[in-house]
Amino acid sequence: MMASPRFFPTDSLPIRLPALLLAALPIGAQEPMEAAADTEPTSELTWQERVARDGRIGFTTNTVREARAVLVDPDAAPEHRATALLALGAAGAIGERPALQSAALEGSLDERVAAILGLGEMDRATRDRFGASDHLLEEQLASTDERIAASALCALLRSGSPEWRARAVSLAAAPEERLGSAAAAMLDFVLHPEASRYHPVLDELLELRWDAARRFGTVDGLAWSAALMEELMREETFMDEVVLLSSTGLRFSGLRDHLLEILLGGHGPARLRAAMRAMPNKVQLLIASELWLPANDAEWRIIVDEAIRTGGAPLLPELFESAVRVRCVAPTAAGVLTRMGRDHGDLLVAALTVEDEELRARAAWGIAEGGLEQHVRLLRKLSDDSSPTVRASAIVARIRLGDKDAPEEARGFIEDSRGDDVGRGALLRALCTARRVPGVVGLLLQVEPLLSGTDRASVLACLHASGRIAGTAELRAAFRGVDPGSEAGLALLHEIGSFPSSEDLDFLAGLFPLEDELAANVEIAIALVHEGHPKVDALIPRAVWHEPWNRSVLAAAVVKDKAGMRRLIQMVDKPPGYATSEDIRRLGFAIGELGGLDAVRDLARNLGAGADRPALQGALLGALAAQTH
Repeated sequence: MMASPRFFPTDSLPIRLPALLLAALPIGAQEPMEAAADTEPTSELTWQERVARDGRIGFTTNTVREARAVLVDPDAAPEHRATALLALGAAGAIGERPALQSAALEGSLDERVAAILGLGEMDRATRDRFGASDHLLEEQLASTDERIAASALCALLRSGSPEWRARAVSLAAAPEERLGSAAAAMLDFVLHPEASRYHPVLDELLELRWDAARRFGTVDGLAWSAALMEELMREETFMDEVVLLSSTGLRFSGLRDHLLEILLGGHGPARLRAAMRAMPNKVQLLIASELWLPANDAEWRIIVDEAIRTGGAPLLPELFESAVRVRCVAPTAAGVLTRMGRDHGDLLVAALTVEDEELRARAAWGIAEGGLEQHVRLLRKLSDDSSPTVRASAIVARIRLGDKDAPEEARGFIEDSRGDDVGRGALLRALCTARRVPGVVGLLLQVEPLLSGTDRASVLACLHASGRIAGTAELRAAFRGVDPGSEAGLALLHEIGSFPSSEDLDFLAGLFPLEDELAANVEIAIALVHEGHPKVDALIPRAVWHEPWNRSVLAAAVVKDKAGMRRLIQMVDKPPGYATSEDIRRLGFAIGELGGLDAVRDLARNLGAGADRPALQGALLGALAAQTH
């Protein structure tokens, strides 16, 4: 047995309502609103900031079309229907008044509130002073539901009706009466929004307007997706991930040189993943010779796990010999090396007992990877481990090693996990990573009908990757119910985007970009770039025109691969206004490197100029550089 590193021990103004109307209210409904309703909840934005934010939004003719589409979609989520109802009102879609009036009387509470508020927004947007909806709204003031009644009062005041403003002044003068405090807050909001105070219905109105603008209107004069896209394209991590990972499958002689420079002089995980996908042997040589080493544990994990994920681990013995001396990945490396015949069983056994649960889970994986059947007994003891991840890793390791009891134990736990959602999810994820192990896919097929939500989404993605689900309709439907950035959400996006149909591309383009979902946006963008979808036409060219140098050249290579060399030459013809001579020279370099002297001649003919032009200077240098690769 080879000697192993000894990392592990071996042991929130008061018009009184006319008396006749007030008397018509149910006795219980005449009570004042609960004091708690005036307490502003914790939020990322203060009330004044939310009021100011409302001044940034707008609605267009497209708003009506897109909101209608949601309302006729039988699968639309209730919260999306509520937003669509408010959007129709805010856009002044008078033709949709009957739909809002109907929704104000029927449907879920959220939809009724949104429709009531939408009617007020409609009258406000169209400056309707005839009170087309006043009768319905006045009826809702008598609702026993405080939220409905307050929403109706808000809508009447937002409509701009002078009569109702006068009535509200009287009502606000009697805060002890029902809707008194609400009337005071709403009058402040209508007359002096910047000095207004929080009220739950006003807060709901602002949130609905904000959501409606993002989904169906504009923010700062731009469609929300366009604003998000601009923000994403300023996010260096996003641009790194998309450009570098989109370039790894390209074929041109300078690819590895550019990735190497990025690996050595850059930062962030994208460069590591790209290097391991495009040039794993070079990474192995750098690490083995210590000319370059991962900077920290997080980088070591990415290098090692990427080698295993891509299936290249057996071809990288020297990389794993170095990794086995790094505590955070030592058990994983030990398992790979043991499989190669370089026994590190002692390290793996010792790692099963350490305090760090990640290391225990890696050790269980390593024992299975190394084929150490003699340690099944030790893996069985981990059935009582305090960590769900460790328990899951141990069960899957036993399945890999042929323990006949393990598949039934796994199925039994999934079928009856006693409310242990975390444990069940961990086991299902572990099984999915082992889908190539005989019997695992069969087990997942058995339990899939019993699952829902994130668990089912994970399994569906796995079964699709295994060829056991034809098409992606189920995956697209499952994605509606998961967190886009979760492991399950990312797995679904990966499968949907791997070999996408036209329906898949429409689905992904409809999602993109998602707000505050970097990883999911990366997954979607890579798929759309790969398929040359127009939704991302501006993305890669943006990277071409911005440094860093090597990423810019790789972005140009992606443009050439998707649109041809002619597209790059056209970009030189019409650079963006912010492009400097250095930016143009860099693009020229890419043209020369990617197309050689033929491309230099084409560029010269297109420009009709001599070598004093920055683009041609760069192209000549690029063509010369290509000859040295």
